[in-house]
This record gives sequence, structure tokens and C-alpha cells, in this order.
Amino acid sequence: MTKALVIYFKAVRLLMRFLVSLTIPKPLNFMYLLPLKRMTCLAALFFFYLPLIAQNLNGQKITVGVDAPAFIIFNAEVINVEWNSAEGSKYYNCKVRNNNSMSITFKGEDKSVPENIGVTVQEGKRNHYFIISLHKSYDINRDPPLWYDYKDLKDLKKYIQKQQTTNKEDLARLEKEENEKKQQDEAERQREVASTKMQQEAASVKRKQELAEKETQEKIQQQELEQQLMKAKDAEQKKEAERKQAEILAKKNEEERIKTEAASKKEEEKRKADDAIAKKKEEERIKTEETLTKKKQDDDRKKEEALTRKKEEEKRKTNEAIARMAEQDRAKALALAKAKAEEDRKKEEAAARAEAKRVEEEKKKADAIAKIKAEEDRKKKEELARLETKRKEEEKKKADAMAKARLDEERKKREHEEALARIKQLEEEKERKRKEKAYSRIGLWERYGSKGINVFDIPEKQFNIANADFFLTSDTLRNYNNSQAILKENPVLNVASEKSVNGGVSLVLESITFNAPNAYFKIRIINKSKEDFLMGFTGLYWYNEDGSPKKWLYCSYITYIQGFPIVPPGQETRIVLVTRDATIPDKDMLNINMSDRRPEKEQLNIIFDADVYNKERMKIEKKVTSEEPAIPKTETEPAPKSKKQKGKRNRKANESL
Repeated sequence: MTKALVIYFKAVRLLMRFLVSLTIPKPLNFMYLLPLKRMTCLAALFFFYLPLIAQNLNGQKITVGVDAPAFIIFNAEVINVEWNSAEGSKYYNCKVRNNNSMSITFKGEDKSVPENIGVTVQEGKRNHYFIISLHKSYDINRDPPLWYDYKDLKDLKKYIQKQQTTNKEDLARLEKEENEKKQQDEAERQREVASTKMQQEAASVKRKQELAEKETQEKIQQQELEQQLMKAKDAEQKKEAERKQAEILAKKNEEERIKTEAASKKEEEKRKADDAIAKKKEEERIKTEETLTKKKQDDDRKKEEALTRKKEEEKRKTNEAIARMAEQDRAKALALAKAKAEEDRKKEEAAARAEAKRVEEEKKKADAIAKIKAEEDRKKKEELARLETKRKEEEKKKADAMAKARLDEERKKREHEEALARIKQLEEEKERKRKEKAYSRIGLWERYGSKGINVFDIPEKQFNIANADFFLTSDTLRNYNNSQAILKENPVLNVASEKSVNGGVSLVLESITFNAPNAYFKIRIINKSKEDFLMGFTGLYWYNEDGSPKKWLYCSYITYIQGFPIVPPGQETRIVLVTRDATIPDKDMLNINMSDRRPEKEQLNIIFDADVYNKERMKIEKKVTSEEPAIPKTETEPAPKSKKQKGKRNRKANESL
């Protein structure tokens, strides 16, 4: 398949050259010698390939650094890459990234590298021919990045139209204009760098003036807050005294209420005892009357029974006399019997009248007793009702007084709580302002700036390893957007610093991300100490395989570029360190070191093999040239180096700085 593609590309190049030669008016006689059918086919092919030819780069020069890859960005996906000779794959690596870009890296296998090594790149429906040139003196830290952007097809078309010019004078003029434009761009780049530095210095002076003004305002506000707090405390003390006095009064009222209730209870018990005695006497009187009435009834009954027996006895005797005298004087007896019967009737009527009179007298007596008892009961009920009404009125008065005292107490308690809440709010506001002030510009100035520790500007040493990208607005904006996206991603690495320093400060490398010509190192700063960590000078150092120091990879950007973060005790933060993407052998080593702004504090170091760096880059790259086998991905982490070797390399890095 690869050989077929090579033959296809060569045929296409020959056809393109032939079609271009047809446009030159020299071989006109040859045109007439071509058969008509062949001319028709060539004309059709010419018009078919004309739009594609207009977007194909031919002979564009790509510069590669010894330790700096070249990056080419296209509009579409890179399908295939072919070197025009075996020397290409011998000296260079071509890899395609997942964002329609490719990198060309120098292998560093030979000191003498042939010039003008060609490579053909198939990108979408376009075919480009590039000439690769090694720039041996290219400085990855100082020179502009080797970044070729052909993503915009309109710009690509204009560039190719210029490239297709055959007039030598036009070519020389275009080359001169291009060189002049490069010089102007570089001069503008340097002017922007110088302007940015001057702006930062001016901003530093302005910040100091603003700090002095804000410090005065902050002192005035603090005094006003203290006065408000004192007034609130005085008002609260006054209300507290009133509340205590109200509590004493309420307590006194409560004691009086208890005494009154005890007296009322005692009076009620006495009344109940009197009622019980009166009731008992009444019951005894009624019982006595009932006993007398019952005794009289028994006596009357016994008299009546005796009278009845006497009457019966007399009747019997009379009957016996009559029976004896019946025979003698029946008529007399009959008269006597009649007289006797009349007398008995009269006696019975008299007894009945006496009994009726007695019953009526007893009834009148009982009615009089009942009337007297009812009157006494009525008077007792009226007296009880009067006493109950009086008791209720007194209880109502006491309840009203207690309710009023309770409302007063609740009102004063509420006012007390509101006053306490106001005092608490003022104290919280004071504490909040104190904490905010601790990390405000004024607070930081009082805690650090006044002691000669500059926490507002970029550390002076940082400028020593900052390349021009660090100051260019367009590069800063691009790196800022990329860094913000990286900060939101989940960690993929866990490479910790060799030790915790300064009472519990440590670093963790969480990811290495690659985009265009830059590498982005996401670092987590963990502060478990009891004081602030003032992030200071931060950089990435490159060591050779034998442990000897090689160079700093200059800083292109750091998150919070306008002010390095201050990590409070017990907290952590993440930053992104950006450098140029370098060609680093797997056996070399990298050291991310970070210092505290206070010189007496120990610096932090994350030391790891370059193999980690390259493996992360391999996740987004793949080889497309057929001459080289694909490199399998692996997730294994490098073995840690000895502490002795790490310390030696750290000392060498610091000495080189």
C-alpha cells in the first residue's frame, strides 16, 4: 500500500510539472504533435486538479532546532507522510497529533546533517512538499517558536500564489519583503516585551502608592468599626442592667403572686373546712330531726296500736257481754251496739282528724325547715359566688400583671438578644475584615511588604528565565485559556516532590499537557504548615543522563502571572507552569523547583525522568511514516532517583541560575 502511494505521489508530481510546462509558450510546436484525444484528457485532468494545486505547498522551508521540534498546523487531518529519501527518517521523527498538527523532531544521531531533506505530507485532499532544515544554533529559550500555521485556507492560498512566482526579481523582492517583515515582527515583538516590562514596573510603583492610600482608609474604617462596637457594647450594658432590674421586679411580683395564691389557697381551705363543719352540723341537725320525727312516729304508732288493742279488747269484752246478754235483752243489746258503733265511729273520726292534724303540722314544720335550709343554702351560694368572683378578679389582676411583666421581660430579652446579635455581627464583621485584611494588599503589605518581602510583583529571579512569550499579550492570552482548561481536568499523574519542607509544604505534578509549541505542567501546592506559603521563583531545569546540568527551559507563562499565589495554612492551590516543548531523551531528567519568597525557607523539588514527559506526549502523537515502527504506549512511572543524586543536581541547577 505504501509503495503504491509513493508511485501515486510521484506520478502526480510529474503530471503537475508537465501541466505547468504546458503553460510556458516555448514548446508550442509540441502541442500540435499531441493527438487530440490525449490533449482532451490532459485538459480535463488540468481543470480537475487546478483547485487542489492552488492549495498545495511546494518547497516550503521548515526549520527544526536541535532540541526544539517544529510544529505544523493544518486545516484537515494528516493522512500520510513520506520522506523523499532514507536520510529523512534517519535524522528526523515525524509524528501526528490529534488536533490536525504534526511535529518534526531531530533525532540527534549525527553531527553532519544534510540540508534540504524533502518530505511529502498528505493533508485531507491536499499534498504538500516541505524542505526540512536543521538550525543548529537555534535557542529554544530565546528565539521565536518554530510554529507554522496553515490552518486558514484563504491565507494558505495567498501564500501559495506568491510561492508560484517564477520571476527571479519577484522572488528576490518577495524574499526581501518576507525578511523585512520578519525583522519588523521581531522588532515589534521586542518592543512589546520592553513595553510590558515598563508597564509592570509602573504598575508596581502605582500599587505601592495605592497601598499607602488604602492603608489610611483602612485605618479610618477600622476606627469607625471600633467606635460602633464600643457604642453597641455600652448600649448592651445599659439594656443588660435594665433587664436585670426587670428580672428582679418580675421575681418580686412572682413572690407576691405565690404569697397571694398561698393566702387564697389557705382562705379557700378555711372556707371549705367551714362548709364541711356547717354541712356536718346540718347533717347532724337533720339526723336529729329525723330521729325525733321517727321516735314520735314510733310513739304515735305504739299509742295507736295500744289504742287499737284496747279497742279490740273492749270490743271483745263488749261482744262477750252482748253475747251473754243477747239472750236476755237482744233489743237492748242491739241499741247498745248501735250506740257503741256510733261512739266508735266518732272516736275513729276524731283519731283520723288528730292524725291528719299531726301530719299537717309535721308537713308545715318540714316545709319551714326546708325553707330555712333553702334560704341558708341560697345565702351560702351567693357568698360562695361572691368569693369566687372576687377570687377570679384578683387572679385576673395578677394574671394581667404577670402577663405584662412577662411581655416586658420578653421584650427586654428580645432587645438583649438583638443587641447581642448586633455585637456578634460587628465582632464577626471585625473578624472577617481582619481575615480579609490579612490577605488584602494592605494586610499583605503590613505582614510582608513592610518587612522587605515583595508579594505583589513577579519575583526578580523569574525574569531571568522568562522568554519573550511571557510578555507578549497574544501568547499570554492563548496560554491563559489553555491553562484554565487544564486546571478543570482530572489529574493523570501523581509525581510528588522529594520531601515536605518548611513544616509541611509539598508539591504534586498532576499532568503534563502539550499544545502547539508549548508544554503545560499542572502542579498542586499543598500547605499543611502553620504559616503562609509565598510562591516565589519557579522553573524547570533539564539535566543530562549523567546528572550534569544542561539548561533551564525558560518560562513562557505561569498561572496568576500578575501575582504568584499565597497558599494559607491548611489549604492548597493549583498552578500551571508553561515552557517550550523540547526534544528531551528518555534517560535525561527534569526538575521542577519552586521557592518561597522568603530566602530562609527551603525550596521544593519535583524530580522525574524525561521518560514521564515523553510518555505523556506520546498519548497525543502517533507516527505516520512507513519507515519507522510505531512506539507502543505504556503507563509505567519512572523509578525514583537516589536522594544524594537529586541533591547534587539541585545544587548544580541553583549554581547555574
